[in-house]
Amino acid sequence: MPLRRLAALSIFVLVAAPPALAEVPYPACQAPACTDPADYASYLFLAPGVLPNDFDPGSGDGWKFSPATGMNVIGAWQRSTGRPDVFVAVLDSGIEWDRRTLAKTTALNTGELPLPPGCAAYDCNGDGVVNVGDYPNVPDANGNGFRDGQDMIRFYADGADDDGNGHVDDIAGWDFYQNDNDPSDDTRYGHGTGEASDQVDEANDGSGFPGVAPSSMFVPLRVADSFIGVDVDFAQAVVYGVDRGAAVISEALGTITASQVSQAAIDYAYRRGVPIIASAADEQSRHHNYPANFEHTLWVNSIRNGDGTFVEQKNDYTIQNGCTNHGGRAWTAISSTSCSSEATGRSGGISLLLVSHGRNLIDRGLLAPYPGNDAAHPFSAEEVRQLFRASADDVDHSANPGLAMNQLLQ
Repeated sequence: MPLRRLAALSIFVLVAAPPALAEVPYPACQAPACTDPADYASYLFLAPGVLPNDFDPGSGDGWKFSPATGMNVIGAWQRSTGRPDVFVAVLDSGIEWDRRTLAKTTALNTGELPLPPGCAAYDCNGDGVVNVGDYPNVPDANGNGFRDGQDMIRFYADGADDDGNGHVDDIAGWDFYQNDNDPSDDTRYGHGTGEASDQVDEANDGSGFPGVAPSSMFVPLRVADSFIGVDVDFAQAVVYGVDRGAAVISEALGTITASQVSQAAIDYAYRRGVPIIASAADEQSRHHNYPANFEHTLWVNSIRNGDGTFVEQKNDYTIQNGCTNHGGRAWTAISSTSCSSEATGRSGGISLLLVSHGRNLIDRGLLAPYPGNDAAHPFSAEEVRQLFRASADDVDHSANPGLAMNQLLQ
């Protein structure tokens, strides 16, 4: 079966607010196009030719966002840059709280929080998003130089399950590996932080590189101390993510066990319109990794550009990454250089853009939610899977034996 590469998701739109430094969400709501920061459909997209000031088309990541060489993320931003009410549950090694560009895109659980002091609404500063910026009274308890989700946990944890979901003080995610309310990556493995960064790193901060959906949010759910876990922890996190209201679940994992419990959890998400983006894993084989190999996942692997060393053709951007798995279960190949893990992160971001665009259409009266779903899920999980396939290009190198040999040498 030929590989498939995700291609264009773009249409033309008329107007976008001009950018400003480190906006979350991006772009900011500015009149006359936007007068209500909660009206995301009116402003969370970019005009043609407008890009964040931290987007460098010539950087090592830039080619992945371009329709000529990778995926048309730049075009998709003309539909949506994401929405703060559309967030992803990232099932991985947890979060390194000192990643500044993820502090404002961490989704907070208002069911475990009081209103910000002196405010009548959780969006205290009126910028259209509820995040750490609405709680200026919270001290920098972990001493990393800025306010983040861990500071919120330490300040507001009171030992009570205020929202009654069975997880006490789940203010900014949950640790299913150690069963506590702080999903901190205390081994500093960094894998979960990278997954979140590829999806929702803030945009327009003047440095670094934005996530695919910089106006969306994420909930860190720690299920292991690396990218290898057990399926029971994975399954619990899937159910939690769905019940928490995640629009997308991403997992760049391999589990040492695979049971009906995990399949049941995936089916639970699938029936509720929540797609699960799943890593092919990186044994460079036809081995089918779990949990990606369960039914109803969106199984992704990696294609990349040539590097002039192992792959001679520098200008070919459809080469199967030498680390990624492949085989008959492959659903879509994603432009990425850090193997299937980055492919998972980029795919999660694209899913957030799709769902955000769908919610924009609902807000504009142009789309009804998928039957049985609420407005948080404008599409079924299967529709998201099929949209990936429908918008992909076939990639078939079978007629180029020289390139095939180069791939084998990776």
